[in-house]
Amino acid sequence: MAVAGGDQLISTLGTWEKGVIPRIHSIQKPPEDVHEKFRYSNKRKSRKPNFFKAAFLNAKGFGGNNASALILGPDVTFLK
Repeated sequence: MAVAGGDQLISTLGTWEKGVIPRIHSIQKPPEDVHEKFRYSNKRKSRKPNFFKAAFLNAKGFGGNNASALILGPDVTFLK
């Protein structure tokens, strides 16, 4: 997943620890061709730490090399 995947993983770890999903800084509104099941927010969202149980990471590379990973959160993977 290279650099983009590492960046996404660090962001995901911070989301689990702090319970905050940062806002999307790079777009003002969703693209017009996106019509359903797209949750866009230009505001950060806060939840309790470890509220989110999993995250999908997705990275695209040169030459059509793409990779996706499902990462399970600490509450799911740690023994209790």
